[in-house]
Amino acid sequence: MQYVVTLIIFLMANTVSYADDAETNPLAKKIKSKLQTAVNKKFDDYQGYCDVMIEMEHKGKQASIKRIRGSGDHAVCKYVKSKLKVGKRYRYTFPEIYIRLHITTGD
Repeated sequence: MQYVVTLIIFLMANTVSYADDAETNPLAKKIKSKLQTAVNKKFDDYQGYCDVMIEMEHKGKQASIKRIRGSGDHAVCKYVKSKLKVGKRYRYTFPEIYIRLHITTGD
């Protein structure tokens, strides 16, 4: 029993949580860098954030944006959604249906 508890504690200590998928997915990193640059230019002295969930549809070696959802500050999310277009295609290295991004202002 003691070994089971030790194993559970060890596994819980080694779990890593990421703020978004840009830290592990090259396509998410590319999309986030474009969005973060645009948001930083638009919102100079404004504090806010938007958590964006992008649903991708895969065809061959390309993924296209199927749906965009955002939660957080309304103005930031509206601007981020305007920068992402449904149907935009990207090449990917490994397929993911959902991409989660955390976009902040005032950095």
